[in-house]
Amino acid sequence: MTDLCSPRTLLFWAGIIALASSQNTTNDSNSVTAPPITSKETSPTSNTSSIQPASQANSSHTQTSPPVTPPSTTVAATTKASPQCSYNVTNNNTSGLQIEINPTGKYTLTVSEKGRPQTGKIIQADQLNQIPVGKTGHLKPCTDYSLNVSFTEKPSLNDTGKEIFCRSMKKTFRTDPMSERDVTETSCIPGYVCYRSDWDISSSISTPNNRSVVRCRNDEKTFCVRPANEDICSDLTVTFTPGECRGSSFNFTKSISVDFLNPSEIQQIKPTGLPAEINTTLPDLPKCKNLSVSYTCSDNNKAVVNLSELEPFTDYSCTGLILQNNISINKMTPSVHVRVDCDLTITNIKNDLTSTSIELSWKTTSKNCQQELPLLHKLSYDCSCEKDGPKPVTVTVTSPDGRTCVITGLNPFTGYTCRVRAKYKNEIQVSTGGEVKLQTKVGTPAAVTKLQVHVHEHNTIKVSWDRPSTFNGPQEKYIIRLNTADDKEVTKKEKQSCTRCEVEFKDLSYSTSYKVKVTAHNGYYESDPQISEISTLYNDKAVIGFLVFLIIVIVLAFLFLTYKFYIQKFRTSTNDVNDDMELEAIYVNARPPGWCHKEAH
Repeated sequence: MTDLCSPRTLLFWAGIIALASSQNTTNDSNSVTAPPITSKETSPTSNTSSIQPASQANSSHTQTSPPVTPPSTTVAATTKASPQCSYNVTNNNTSGLQIEINPTGKYTLTVSEKGRPQTGKIIQADQLNQIPVGKTGHLKPCTDYSLNVSFTEKPSLNDTGKEIFCRSMKKTFRTDPMSERDVTETSCIPGYVCYRSDWDISSSISTPNNRSVVRCRNDEKTFCVRPANEDICSDLTVTFTPGECRGSSFNFTKSISVDFLNPSEIQQIKPTGLPAEINTTLPDLPKCKNLSVSYTCSDNNKAVVNLSELEPFTDYSCTGLILQNNISINKMTPSVHVRVDCDLTITNIKNDLTSTSIELSWKTTSKNCQQELPLLHKLSYDCSCEKDGPKPVTVTVTSPDGRTCVITGLNPFTGYTCRVRAKYKNEIQVSTGGEVKLQTKVGTPAAVTKLQVHVHEHNTIKVSWDRPSTFNGPQEKYIIRLNTADDKEVTKKEKQSCTRCEVEFKDLSYSTSYKVKVTAHNGYYESDPQISEISTLYNDKAVIGFLVFLIIVIVLAFLFLTYKFYIQKFRTSTNDVNDDMELEAIYVNARPPGWCHKEAH
């Protein structure tokens, strides 16, 4: 009995056993004459292809189909001749399985694994008379296939054309065995070992522990094996066992370096403090020793720094170079985003107050960056004090040394909320603490406004003024001083808080110059005085008294003069009478004695 697995027998079974078939078409009275199909004429002995038995496979690999009668070049107007085709299946060591079809035309070869019609593959033969199959058709090696050969008849005016199948005595064949030279190692998927062949090797690959085998997306003739972690740092052997042919298996051995490590399996824990460290956990690689990772990082400005040089409050993209025995294996970890926000706490705020300034000092701590704080030279602080009340005013200064700051230009005796905020590269950063409520010390009140003085009732001075803009202290009162022209204090008065204030100084000297000084007092300090000079008027009452007195004197003088005049006149008149009496007496005396008695009666 002939050995079915001998080389020549295998070559024979690897050929395609194609059978030509022809189908008679029915006459169609309305059809037009079909164009003739020309072919190389053969002797009209048979319409079927012949297959040599296995016992004759050692003498020849060529199978010759019997001659097929070519279609008629002319037909009657009412009939249409059925096209006929023929093919030969040949197999040789150079070209492998081939189907030679006559006449030349457009043929369709349908090849399916035996018993598995769903695996059918379509091979188009466009104007070829020799059609290679097997490796060219990407079939599985050493596998039984069924074959159908057909073409589509050229349509007529009233016909869309139909598929014509060539008849065959035997429609199965077995493909050739696969050899080691038919498979080449290639690259397709990172982290995979890939092999390419013109054969369909999807079911021919055998891997240790049934490693997964996937088809390359970019090349359907390439299949890839994913090494497991236990394969890394060792050799991976892939065995190819093609089809039903025994004894034709062969192996490919690949040294699997750490470069096959799947980066997605590397665990990287981001740093949360400074100095920065990325905790890297590589997959369990039992056969790999002395593996380490060296990281470099780049910021948004593409500046590359080592992991130990990372700055806080800055975004970085870090990648690790995998080393084996401190030597690079040109394998990088996936990039990881790194940003360390130092947890800053500002405490122990001390203050030194004046009426217009606040000096602050503080201490900064950090849970995750304490070790690096003294080295952060780009760390600075903003100090600000916001005035309490409905219209807050904020005064901000920058601390150059990071330890103290002095805020000036504040209002005396005013409440403020002061804050110390950390900055890095002149950008405010989140920090806790750093807030304190303070009140500036008592200051000097502002001067009173709209001071007015005027004389009332000739020796009374009235003083009025408006409230100052601020007292800068806890109390609100006024001191009004009345001084002489040479600044000697005459008297002073105090008045409590008022908006439009007035006082009087009464019973002053007439026609006297005075200085009026008004100051505001807050219980601690007195404002600058507002000064006004004024003089009292003459004593109107004295003048009136004098005038009355003068009038009285004048009247009295007049009366006196009148009296004197009257007296004088009276005296003059008396003197005249006396003179007359004296004359009369003389006269009487000169009369006789009895004359007087007569006159008396």
